[in-house]
Amino acid sequence: MVKRLYLISLLFTIFLTGCGGVNVSSTDRMEIYEMISFQEANEDSRMETADQETIDTFREAFRKADRSRGTVDMADPDYLVAFGDDSFFLWLSNSGGSVIDTSDTHTLYSLSAGDSETLSRIIDEIY
Repeated sequence: MVKRLYLISLLFTIFLTGCGGVNVSSTDRMEIYEMISFQEANEDSRMETADQETIDTFREAFRKADRSRGTVDMADPDYLVAFGDDSFFLWLSNSGGSVIDTSDTHTLYSLSAGDSETLSRIIDEIY
């Protein structure tokens, strides 16, 4: 009985840990802005795309990101990515990337190095 309870607890913990990623609603348009600070986007940098493959690539990378709860102290974001009413701060580097939902700034999501590279490449092509 104790083993069974331990196993159930372990599986539940694994399930909760695996439930990461950002939930991004479906949309037919995506906007990207270069950020000056958390409070200010560079309006002249606004880029909009309706390319569904690009939108899906961003949505999938955000969905697969690993969730980290707690207080987050981050440098100013590189980009603001907006999918309709949902918007996210995005940081990209050679070693990976991070995403924060603007409506929940206490949760950080870490992108894989591969997804970070892909998003960086797309943004470089767009700008």
